[in-house]
Amino acid sequence: MAGSFRHANLFQADPHPGNYRFGPDGRVGLVDFGCVKILSERQRHKFVAMARAAVEGHKHELRDLMVQTGFLASDSTLTAEEAYEWWAGILYELFAPQPFTYTQDASRRAIRGMVDVRAADHPVRRLSMPEDFAFFPRLSFGMSTLFAALHATLDARSIYDDLHGIAEPVTPLGKQHHAWVRRRGLPLGLDAHDHP
Repeated sequence: MAGSFRHANLFQADPHPGNYRFGPDGRVGLVDFGCVKILSERQRHKFVAMARAAVEGHKHELRDLMVQTGFLASDSTLTAEEAYEWWAGILYELFAPQPFTYTQDASRRAIRGMVDVRAADHPVRRLSMPEDFAFFPRLSFGMSTLFAALHATLDARSIYDDLHGIAEPVTPLGKQHHAWVRRRGLPLGLDAHDHP
């Protein structure tokens, strides 16, 4: 669901199965381009690095990357600790003991973190979402809702790490995916891409 911006500069924020067509030759076609954005390499790489800094607990680097990507004004009152806590809530499944089983709580957490901003001190009130990432929450909502409906149990952290290219895959599907990526000469999430 998030491979398009880890292996290329395409951000697809509506990744449900109805938007794809699978050909008999193994090709996948995207049929709905309403939530597709081509990102510059700088945007793509900084976004992946920002989420990675959150996962690694690099709070000041995370806040700096949020400023560099336009998610945060340089004079924002959101501290590095608050930025980290917000990201940790969004990426909760990566911090939890693994393997993780998705429940309806995952969907509720995603909504509380990105949409339900009624509280005056909610971090989102102090963000400045770049227009290129306006549909980013849809990706998170789509994954958490789908995984919760399936009561999916998976090693979310290992999958996240292998998509970023910092760990070898641990699942059979992950191993197939890495082989597919290598055959095509695609970069992994934290690799620098040669194209714009």
